Amino acid sequence: MRAMSVTGLLISLFMTGCAGAGRHPQQPPLTPGALLFSNFNPGDKANYTWGGWRVGGVGQNKKEDAAVEVGFLFSPDVSGPLRRMEMVMRPENKACTVLGTIRADNHGPGEVLAMFSFFVPSAASEELVSVSLPQSLRIDHAKKYWIILEPKDRVEDSTFWYRREHQPETMIAVRHAQSESWHMNGAYGAMLRMYAE
Repeated sequence: MRAMSVTGLLISLFMTGCAGAGRHPQQPPLTPGALLFSNFNPGDKANYTWGGWRVGGVGQNKKEDAAVEVGFLFSPDVSGPLRRMEMVMRPENKACTVLGTIRADNHGPGEVLAMFSFFVPSAASEELVSVSLPQSLRIDHAKKYWIILEPKDRVEDSTFWYRREHQPETMIAVRHAQSESWHMNGAYGAMLRMYAE
């Protein structure tokens, strides 16, 4: 076989480099429990001055900021199979169940990608609540998603989802009644951490 000329070798190397230039480096494999998204650190505390979001509270003694659904837009820090989350919450009157969804972004909360529910025990102050999805959901760091919460009992239940000091700003979506369209505006999110399977 005839040896390749120097010019031919250079051209071959150039073409190989061009072919690989558009490829994105692969993300290294995730360890179980790896952090996919976080807007607070383990040592951060809820800050009452910064408030938070009320999930529910639409009964007879309706709160001014009561919402049948509330949530915010986020983009994962790392791609991976989402299985568990942590939030800082406290029920206002009694222990209750909260329902949630992860949704695609379609200029607002779009297609439901995952559904979950969790129990918030009665407590005198805010608590770190762990939430598990029934099955893992692959989330992509190049995309945006919504996490939306609602009370199981829209009349009786009211749970507060806390912020920390200097909570990052994002886009919030709220519905004060089930018949309403989403109200969206830029505001502070609430404390959330997401972990891989």
